[in-house]
Amino acid sequence: MRKLVVKAAVLGLLTTCLVATSEARAASVVCVKKATGIMRYLDTAPIVKKDKKTKKTTTVTPACDAATEIQLVWNKEGVAGPAGPAGPAGAAGAKGADGGDGVAGSDGNGYGPFSYKIGDTGPGGGIVFFVDRYNEYSGFTYLEVAPNEVDTGAAGTDAIVWSTSAAKCYADAAGSTTADQSCASESIYPDTVSGTTRTASRATSTRIGSGSANTLAIIARHDAVDPATSKALYAAGSADNYSNTPTGGSAVTDWFLPSYSEMVMLFQNFSQFKPGALTLSATGTCSAYWTSSEKIKDEAWRVTPNSRSWPLAADAPVAQAKGTSTTSCVLAIRQF
Repeated sequence: MRKLVVKAAVLGLLTTCLVATSEARAASVVCVKKATGIMRYLDTAPIVKKDKKTKKTTTVTPACDAATEIQLVWNKEGVAGPAGPAGPAGAAGAKGADGGDGVAGSDGNGYGPFSYKIGDTGPGGGIVFFVDRYNEYSGFTYLEVAPNEVDTGAAGTDAIVWSTSAAKCYADAAGSTTADQSCASESIYPDTVSGTTRTASRATSTRIGSGSANTLAIIARHDAVDPATSKALYAAGSADNYSNTPTGGSAVTDWFLPSYSEMVMLFQNFSQFKPGALTLSATGTCSAYWTSSEKIKDEAWRVTPNSRSWPLAADAPVAQAKGTSTTSCVLAIRQF
């Protein structure tokens, strides 16, 4: 028991000394007696020895006595202990700021977003009736119809012809390119290649997106006379003359006479999606509305609702080919 106490005391004293000199001897060699545990500092500086007999010299590096001592290894890490238990979860962090809204997609790309839907009030003060959801038409995304008819007759009755007798239209003969015939009985289109170009022009004139060009073509024939025919006397001119001032805005004047397909789309979409958005013939008795599409030399297309309750009832519109001297009403539209 006494030996153990003495041994512990020696070890404690040596440890204190070693700690005090650890900075200076961090790489020194310490030898520990196996029997007693007593430690000694080993000076590892090489020693030169000379043999008395042979007179030869050898250099010896001091080392612990392998038989009675072991060399103490400094700063050697032991085997890692097991991981301690996980600490409790920390509190949730503060909520980050909301991201800003993304940039809206452009109109007319087929996926939206769209600024207007059917039945909305358009920028011209009319009612939107067509949205080009699949980017099929160049130059516009929406069509809107004027909020009221163009009525030139008493009490809003059918009172305006499709064309007048202005003598600047083309004979129906194949290959005709001379514009000196009555527009009430002949075509507004020339036929530059015998039997083909006039037919193509009439087919194109019925499509969605063609109403504006049709209107200009009809006006050009009536303006070709001297003096020019008053626009108030025929349907396309009357639509072109139309002006509407939206609430808080300026006058909008780029209206035109719709093509056959544009007029049919107008009737169908209002009947299906927005049957109460448009009030027509509040005091009149319009029975049909002109389109800007020519059918043959002296006939044009017009569209009429199937009942007097349109647009309150979902009725399919009826297309009629009528003589260009027949009177009907005008619904102007515009594109944007």
